[in-house]
Amino acid sequence: MLMTCQVSEGQDRSQGRSMVMSRNGIVAAESPLVVEPMMNGIGGDLFAIVYDAKSNKLYGLNASGWAPKGLTIEYLQKQGIRSMPQQGVNAITVPGAVDGWQKLADKFGRKKLAEDLAAAIRTAQDGYPVPEWTAAYWASEVDYLRTDETAAKTYLPGDRAPKVGEVFRNPELAWSLEQIAQYGREAFYKGEIAAKILDSMKRHNGPMTAQDLAEYSSEFVEPISATYRDWTIYELPPNVLRAAAQRAGHRGTGDAEHHGDISFGAEGLGLRLYQGPARHDGGKEAGIRGSCEIHRRPEETEIAGCDAAFEGVGCAKGQVD
Repeated sequence: MLMTCQVSEGQDRSQGRSMVMSRNGIVAAESPLVVEPMMNGIGGDLFAIVYDAKSNKLYGLNASGWAPKGLTIEYLQKQGIRSMPQQGVNAITVPGAVDGWQKLADKFGRKKLAEDLAAAIRTAQDGYPVPEWTAAYWASEVDYLRTDETAAKTYLPGDRAPKVGEVFRNPELAWSLEQIAQYGREAFYKGEIAAKILDSMKRHNGPMTAQDLAEYSSEFVEPISATYRDWTIYELPPNVLRAAAQRAGHRGTGDAEHHGDISFGAEGLGLRLYQGPARHDGGKEAGIRGSCEIHRRPEETEIAGCDAAFEGVGCAKGQVD
């Protein structure tokens, strides 16, 4: 989500979220994929809104991955699966992040993708001290990581999760990033990385095929917007899964245009909680206690709204029958 105001002097901290301001935009996004392995990495998706100052235009990029063609309701039912898996081989979509990096670098980058990835490659190869928050997530998933031999070998050195401050190295990830740096997105979707993905899929009886990977392409889209008081809020159009939250947010704010999607509904609710019913009271009248709750309440509304929106079409519980 991107928010702009008619008058802007530096960063407005009232947003409750931090802007990422960097002269090396893609580079700023790559290090977290190494040092926060529980977050979105090269096997995940990418969404971006880019402002081009020369053209005074916003560009949206939807690099979310699609499901394998063979992952159909009938396919799951034949395996005795009655609800959409949230883990395991049948929960995997074609990763979109790498294609997204390539498109962003080609269209907006002042550096080659290889230069953008250099710091991440070095970090993965040389290692990094594990932060406290990352270590906590890591420790909570030990049993699950042990269910897969390759995952355990990579992420449980010494058969345990790394502790806070211990140096963790990931040479396999460094190799993958080097392949992408050298050969671009083709390495991931058609090259050696693709071969490794498909080999793993075969070993786990997964539905993804070489065609699924080779045909993938992210797309540039036109951001949609709404206004809230002096703010213009931009988001990506569907398939970003925040439509129901927007409706809830509009019911809460009352003065935002309805554009049929997006998190600015929930985020608008956050702005309203922050500003109060009609005044800047920090949300005290609504019982808000600090920025964490300002963030949490819209997120809870979004989740509840999505459940309500999809109820009746067989998706609230992940049903496939």
